[in-house]
Amino acid sequence: MKKKAAGSGRPEKSCQVSTLRQTLEKRNPSRVPIDQFRYDPVTQEFIYRPTGQVWKRGGVDAVVGRVEGMRATEWLKRYGACVK
Repeated sequence: MKKKAAGSGRPEKSCQVSTLRQTLEKRNPSRVPIDQFRYDPVTQEFIYRPTGQVWKRGGVDAVVGRVEGMRATEWLKRYGACVK
């Protein structure tokens, strides 16, 4: 049962925040660290290091998020390119 704020008839703010947090956690899977990916400039592919699987740009951006103010894939192109 949700606690009511004194005299307002609305749930307390902390209850609202925890509900919002739970909703966001369901929508957003755990973030993957940027160092788990490499960019191959020859094939222009993003490689997930633990499995060697090739990922699409949108998938990498979705699970990593922004890094230093830029999309994860742009960051990987600058700083995460693999050298063969």
